[in-house]
Amino acid sequence: MSTKDLKIDAAIKSGNNKLALRLVQEKIKQHPNSSYFYALQAQILALSNDIDNAVVKAKELLDKFPSDPETLKILISVFELCEYDSEDVFEKVCKKYPTFNLIYERFNHSINTCDLNGIQKSTMALTKAIMGGTVVDQRMLKFWACFSLVLVCFACKETLKAPLLKLYPQMGLRLIDKIKPANAQEQYVYSRLLQLAGKDEENASSLKEFLKKENDLELKLMYFECLENLGYWHDLSEICNKYLVELKEDDWDTWKLYIKASSKNDKLEECVAIIKSYPVTRNSQLALIELTKYDLTMSFNECFLNYVQKYGHKLCCFLDLKIFIKPGDLLFEILESEFEKRKIPDILNKKQNPTENDLVFMVNYLKFKAYLCQDVFKSPEFIKQCCFFYSSTKPLLTNLVKFEYFAGFEFIILALQSLIVQSDELSTELLIKLTIVLENALSKNPYEFHLKLWLIKLYSKLNLISESTELFKSLKIKFIQLDTISHVLNTRLSTLTTQNETLFTLSNFYTQHADTELPAMVSNCFQEQSYNKLQSFIEFQLRLQNSYTKYTNVVELIKTNRILDDQSTIDDDLRPLLKKYYKTESQDKICQISDNRDMTTFWNCGIHETIKAVSDKLNTVNPELTSSYTRLMIVKELIIYDTSSKYHSAYVTEFLQLYSSVGSESLTSLEKWNLSIIAELVDPTSTVKAIDIISPPKSTLNFNFNHYYFTLVDVSKQIKYILSNTKKGTFSSDKIKNLKSLATELNSRIKSFREDVLEFKRISKREIQSLKGDVSTWFKNDDLGSLFEIDQDFMTGCFEKYDNAIGSSLLSLRKI
Repeated sequence: MSTKDLKIDAAIKSGNNKLALRLVQEKIKQHPNSSYFYALQAQILALSNDIDNAVVKAKELLDKFPSDPETLKILISVFELCEYDSEDVFEKVCKKYPTFNLIYERFNHSINTCDLNGIQKSTMALTKAIMGGTVVDQRMLKFWACFSLVLVCFACKETLKAPLLKLYPQMGLRLIDKIKPANAQEQYVYSRLLQLAGKDEENASSLKEFLKKENDLELKLMYFECLENLGYWHDLSEICNKYLVELKEDDWDTWKLYIKASSKNDKLEECVAIIKSYPVTRNSQLALIELTKYDLTMSFNECFLNYVQKYGHKLCCFLDLKIFIKPGDLLFEILESEFEKRKIPDILNKKQNPTENDLVFMVNYLKFKAYLCQDVFKSPEFIKQCCFFYSSTKPLLTNLVKFEYFAGFEFIILALQSLIVQSDELSTELLIKLTIVLENALSKNPYEFHLKLWLIKLYSKLNLISESTELFKSLKIKFIQLDTISHVLNTRLSTLTTQNETLFTLSNFYTQHADTELPAMVSNCFQEQSYNKLQSFIEFQLRLQNSYTKYTNVVELIKTNRILDDQSTIDDDLRPLLKKYYKTESQDKICQISDNRDMTTFWNCGIHETIKAVSDKLNTVNPELTSSYTRLMIVKELIIYDTSSKYHSAYVTEFLQLYSSVGSESLTSLEKWNLSIIAELVDPTSTVKAIDIISPPKSTLNFNFNHYYFTLVDVSKQIKYILSNTKKGTFSSDKIKNLKSLATELNSRIKSFREDVLEFKRISKREIQSLKGDVSTWFKNDDLGSLFEIDQDFMTGCFEKYDNAIGSSLLSLRKI
């Protein structure tokens, strides 16, 4: 927080709340009529955990209806800190003083906090505000209010009460009853209100008239949707025909609607004729396949072959056709015929050089083969075929220019997925083999995103964190990708290394970009009256404000700061975020946690979907996080750090419920052990028993190695905090004694492993030498291993890199 006084700022920042309170009281004496310093006094009391006095002071001040916006914002903060939910500060004061400027402040505050109900109430209030000489576009204010009603109805449809869902669109329509939309943006708001009010016929008529004057994409789609809902198939068929034939808008969704409407309107023959006479495009050829759902005289296989013949050499082919097929469909003979026709066997037999078109067709061919019969992943012959295809197309790599895409990397991914499926377990040796193959492919195609993602994930499982981190940096991801992609590296990163800058980078993204730039964009959209963009921006702001990754990152940062003894950061920055998560997830409101993680890009090669057998094996080491896992971890941290909260007993109850229900497959063995310590402590029904420390893993080339020792330190710091900050009588003396005994043993173990780091390094070198011999033999002599054509010198270079990386990982153990 920042105040109007540097001395007060410094006192609060240093945690010297007594000094801050004294300085504020001096300010009150100097400025007895300033509501700001009275609000600041209440805030410092709240920060000092003097909750009752803080609430009393805040309520006394609010009852005097202060109109200073900064004072009101501080009061909001006080009530939040005190977990006092019954006061809507701005609403109370704005009812007393309904001036434009004050209501506009509330409007801006609601945008900054992404409070949709606040936006709706303030925009409606602005249409009735006392202007006091302020000149404002009243038409704009009315459309702001109408849009806000639309926004709340769409965003809150699961939680808004039925009478309000019915009332809000009617309110909006009354507000602009005598105003005819003058542009596409105003028509957008008007049509959304009609849609919500269930006035589809009126909406269709209005959109039809407007689209005669202006061809707007968003309104066109709304018109199509309206006609489809009404079952006006003749009108829908006519308008789709107009856009496709007259206006030449070759849009796939329009084709689908045109075909559906024609079939309902007994005009399928006319539709077939138009598609066949239409210029040959991807969409028109896909439309022929779509037609086979409605016209039983048309052959699906012929249309499928027709598309493969025309676009089998395009990267879009597999994904375009995947929506029409399913595993088990008997289509492979069609692909085989095209395979022969394109003379691919000649390429495989080195009789002719491959072209880029040949390469892409071969990739699509294997993708279809794997998708239609997923049992091929269990076959060594499939690995051989993938390697054969890759080897046959490698000449194209010599002509690859910087940043150019090479589709052949998919042969490698498919082969490795198959290798994982056919392996008994995700052993260290298997992981090493996989990374060497991927590194070899990356050396020839150094900008391939998917190869890097796979390597990042696999290196983390091998405890080679410096390699994962460098690869992640090389992706150069920014802004929203930090929210969606960072989980590939950041999962449990705090228990692997002290060099975890990506955790702080991600945290800065939320505070410096998501929390500041997006509200400015939303505000600008209101000013520009870009209502269709505005809805997207606000929904985007909500997703980032309540991002799942944001809160998993908070958990990681708490562990990092705890291990590094930075308690002030936990108290000042991270604990409030934990409380916000708990409040958001616990309340029946629109702002639910949004899991924005991109779980598809990693699998967006091969058959473009998660292969369960592969995913299950990958998750045996450092498994993916789940929503219940994160909820459990956050409640655990709140039990430790939010002991004075009125919700503390609720934290304990929920923790014990989650502890008994969260699947063990989403937890590591160390996490289960850590949770068992907290569960035994807080469960009033548990009996006191000695807590054994899990034995350490033997292999250094395993995620669990660093994870083990970092977790020991983390648990010892948790226990230290609990013992130092728990009020006497909270837990039985036997439980406290048991905890102290565990702390003593943990400290002994921690001291011992810090002294053993040099021995760990010697163990890792022996381990690497042993693996090098076994892996070298596999690549040189094994029927499958030799197909990857890994040069021995290249493999030696990889092991040198592994040696350096594991050295870096082990060095981190000395820093904790």
